[in-house]
Amino acid sequence: MSEKKRVFAVLVDVKSPGRVGVNMKDSTEEDWTFEGRIGLFGGEMEPNETTREALERHLARAVPGFLADEDLVKAQIVHDDAMGCVYAVPTDLSGDSKTRDRDRIGALASCCREGDGVVRRIEFVRNRMRSWFLHPFFPRCIDLAFRAFSGEGPPSPEVGGIEI
Repeated sequence: MSEKKRVFAVLVDVKSPGRVGVNMKDSTEEDWTFEGRIGLFGGEMEPNETTREALERHLARAVPGFLADEDLVKAQIVHDDAMGCVYAVPTDLSGDSKTRDRDRIGALASCCREGDGVVRRIEFVRNRMRSWFLHPFFPRCIDLAFRAFSGEGPPSPEVGGIEI
């Protein structure tokens, strides 16, 4: 039995450059394995579903009402293989801890249905070891997503403690 392909999204801040939106996982009563680990928004694709359809379905479920249609139109694939397809989704992630209750980062946190929708500086992501992530290819995908909208050059040789 083959595993279903997955689709994921990295939110890239276009208003406050240098930041990405990711999903910091919570534990469950039965399983603490994922507590505090960095994941992406998304999940399994349905049969005959395109990656774009799966992306939109998963984002509508994970962060309902957060993304505008124009954000989704500008989404770009940054990684695609048998394991999964990762999109960079440009959006406004403006705000900080002092204004969180009335800014976009607060809106992301409050609408996130699984885990915590968090905004992190790209340096935070780049300096984390692979064990911080739910999947070993996530650090590279987050870096590629950031580069898709930041104007940075080619990927660094090492991201998240792994060579890419």
